[in-house]
Amino acid sequence: MLLVTDRTEYVHGDTMEVHFINNSDESVGYGACSRSLERRTGGEWRPVFEEPQVCIAILYVLKPGERRVERQPVDATLPAGTYRLRQRIMPGTMLPEKSIFSPVLTIRAPG
Repeated sequence: MLLVTDRTEYVHGDTMEVHFINNSDESVGYGACSRSLERRTGGEWRPVFEEPQVCIAILYVLKPGERRVERQPVDATLPAGTYRLRQRIMPGTMLPEKSIFSPVLTIRAPG
C-alpha cells in the first residue's frame, strides 16, 4: 500500500491531495480516523495533534490495484517545517494493523 501526496511542498491555505494506492495482492482496509500528521522535531517524528480529531468512523477497503484520493486542507496554525503523513492500515482487512508513511513534505508560511 502506498500513501503519497500530490506535491512535496505546501503553504498555509493549500489543499493537499492524499493518494492511497493498493499495490498489493490483497484487499487493504484503513479508517478515516487512523491517519495522522507528524512533524520532524529534533530528529524525531512527533504527532502534530495529540488530541483526537473529529472524523467519521468508517473503514475504507481498497481491492488490489485500486486507489482513492482524499483532500486535506493545510492547517494555517502549523509552524513551517518538515512533515509526513502516517496511516494505519489493515492488510487483508484484518488485525494486526501496521503503519505506512508518506514521503517527507514541507509546510511553509505564505510569502
